[in-house]
Amino acid sequence: MPSFTQRECDIFSLNSDFFHSSTRQQQGLDPASCQQPARPAGQAYDARAFGPTAVRWLLAAVVLALPLLSLLATGGTAVAGEVLLKDGTRLEGRPVPIRGLSKQAIAQSVGLTTTYPILMVDTGMQRYFVPDHLVAEDGLIAGGLVRTEQFKLPQKRSGGKQMVASLGGLRDVTPFDEFGRRRVTVLTAGGPLHIVQGITELNPHHVTVTGLTHLWEHGLATSSLPPETLHQLLYQAIDEQSPDDRLAVARFYLQAGMYRESARELDSIAADFPELKNRTAEVLRELRQLQGRQIMSELARRREAGQFELASAAARQFPLEGASAEVLREIRELTASSDQARRNLSRAVSLMADLQARIEDAALVARIIPVRSEISRLLDRAALPRLDAFLRLAEDDTLSPREKLSLAFSGWMLGSASSLTDLELTLRLWEARRLIQNYLLEPMPLRRTDILTSLSTIEGASPERVLQLIPRLPFHLETPGIQPGVPMEIEIPIRQADGTEETFRYSVVLPPEYSPHHNCPAIVALRPAERSIEQELLWWAGTAEDPGQAQRHGTIVIAPHYADDNLRSWNYNARGHEIVIEALRDARRRFAIDSDRVFLSGHGMGGDAAFDLGMSHPDRFAGVIPIAGISDYYCKWYWENARTLPWYIVAGEIDRDSLARNAREVNRMMRRPEFNLIYCEYSGRGYESFYSEIHNLFDWMSRHRRQRNPTEIDLSVLRPIDGQAWWIHAEGLPPQVIASPVLTPDGDRRTRVSPMTLNARVSPGNTIYIRSGASRHTLWLSPEFVNFDERLAVRSRGRQHFNDFVRPELSAILEDLRLRGDRQNVYQARIIIE
Repeated sequence: MPSFTQRECDIFSLNSDFFHSSTRQQQGLDPASCQQPARPAGQAYDARAFGPTAVRWLLAAVVLALPLLSLLATGGTAVAGEVLLKDGTRLEGRPVPIRGLSKQAIAQSVGLTTTYPILMVDTGMQRYFVPDHLVAEDGLIAGGLVRTEQFKLPQKRSGGKQMVASLGGLRDVTPFDEFGRRRVTVLTAGGPLHIVQGITELNPHHVTVTGLTHLWEHGLATSSLPPETLHQLLYQAIDEQSPDDRLAVARFYLQAGMYRESARELDSIAADFPELKNRTAEVLRELRQLQGRQIMSELARRREAGQFELASAAARQFPLEGASAEVLREIRELTASSDQARRNLSRAVSLMADLQARIEDAALVARIIPVRSEISRLLDRAALPRLDAFLRLAEDDTLSPREKLSLAFSGWMLGSASSLTDLELTLRLWEARRLIQNYLLEPMPLRRTDILTSLSTIEGASPERVLQLIPRLPFHLETPGIQPGVPMEIEIPIRQADGTEETFRYSVVLPPEYSPHHNCPAIVALRPAERSIEQELLWWAGTAEDPGQAQRHGTIVIAPHYADDNLRSWNYNARGHEIVIEALRDARRRFAIDSDRVFLSGHGMGGDAAFDLGMSHPDRFAGVIPIAGISDYYCKWYWENARTLPWYIVAGEIDRDSLARNAREVNRMMRRPEFNLIYCEYSGRGYESFYSEIHNLFDWMSRHRRQRNPTEIDLSVLRPIDGQAWWIHAEGLPPQVIASPVLTPDGDRRTRVSPMTLNARVSPGNTIYIRSGASRHTLWLSPEFVNFDERLAVRSRGRQHFNDFVRPELSAILEDLRLRGDRQNVYQARIIIE
């Protein structure tokens, strides 16, 4: 059983504030902000912009709390409303239709004759912009069901009327004092600016921060305030002797999802106002049940992420007093399921040993021993379902020991549903499995050809069987010494076209209870210029002692060393692309990554790179999350490439001129019905890391999967490395395409840049049409998008280049797996068109 930190074991306790804890990371504060190095003098912005921000917590907490709020006689201001998107994402705030993504369009009032293709949802702290076509039918939900508590804090302004209109970021930020004031240094085009800020309004979701010496206003998540500071500020705004005011504070905490603080306030109210004791006791009972439901939801999330032992340990220390019957039933089921799984793990190992002992053929036993040993050594909770058929039929007297062992061995390789009773066939497949692993590791082409020849002679090792083996193959690159929650740097030796060898690097963090038998989503995280790889990993994954959200969600974080340490801005070169692509490929050869759930993200310079890489390689990711990034250069010609790729863009309203520069591409994407994107802008904020958005990002990622194998591919290509997407690889781009001056000053750039069109389309008649200026095309085929039962034709430049039946080929299957490491989408045949 893995060991856990005390915090991991405590987070599910009813006395815990895991969901709104006092630690920096789980309050939503940027976990790397304390050690942020300053940007060198003369640069446009500074890394301290990645300063304290806060978590915007899940909307569901308010819905769950409705019965409690009624018991507390709610008051305050009504929630403006909610917008439900087609993918299930919920955006809470005031919906406003707008004409476009620009300051002028946002400020313009709604008219009668103008079309409004974009919906803005204003939360007060941030504004979400979504295309109208992404809103679900009846997705505009009126507010008014819940009324939120708000408290005003008087603050005295002093100084002039200088407005903060654009800034790079925050530096030297002091904590808020007991009066809600702090000092910050912001980076502007004119140099550092010292400002005094004060909190002027508190509501359960965010606080309003106003400049007291300058004109500047923005929001911060309420959960970003230390609990003791928030308590002091609330008590400044009320009359402590008024039971109504004290109940308002309890409602405030409840609406903020801060259940422990709400319970403490209710206990205090009962002590100070005995006449309210019965009323507060009833609310406390409901509050405990609400906490219990929230904890069970978290336990379900952990189990889904493969963190079975952590969920089991937490369930066993769940305080049962006051829990609802439903929660008690779920706790009993969870603990019973965990106990049964432990028994089945032990039973499976014991049964295989007993069955082997009943076989008298010494030669057969010698073949069985290494198979049984591997399964017994590697069997874990995530792999246990592979042996379901074996465990279910283990006591069936009509099956021989050989047949039962075959069920176990074949289930391990193929999955329980494909288990076999023919032990001889199963052992031949085990040998085929070994040859496949050798092929994937072999660097020499001639040796790989020999392995293929050997594989083809094994009876039963058909392409169809090999495709069944691939999802459960052992990962052929080992990573000794790696531990969950601890970053490890991995080197990738790459042989260049000229024969030289270069070493690429990436760092990776695995989630708790990582198992090679449980496929995990992954985030490819690109650091900003002013942050280290370690700080970027910390933002997403936290540490082993204080796990971050990626670990909570069972997500692997990959941080390619895509930029030199002295690079200050993204240079759009092919080498950076190659490093990111090779890092993902190598990680898929080492770790259990679900290739359909790989997301690309980046901060600052990394956000610029995320725009570029996402638009250049839309087939490799399930979604792209640029944070404080700018879409530029190649993006001007590549934006249409991203039509199949979901986007979640996060920016600050006064971060440089990012809105104006991003609006060029984002406006176009918003207006096209095939695009899927959310643009989140934090009001009054500059260049930051926006850690407060992280919960929303993970919710969004949970709703998206990579689009596989469209029947039509339509791309603009300007670099050779961008000529491969999905099932087509174009080589030999025209010289004028490669020479296009994309990175030259604006001037007449558009008239001289000549992207190549790469269009490949599969017709209903099973013909592939290629329109491209490249000299060579490789087609990787799968029954997902072409019909292998019918003759396939390939036409290009008015000529027919292929007209025959296509069959799955072992050489194509294994070469594709070797080149891409993608176990979720394996191509089965290959055609080269020259």
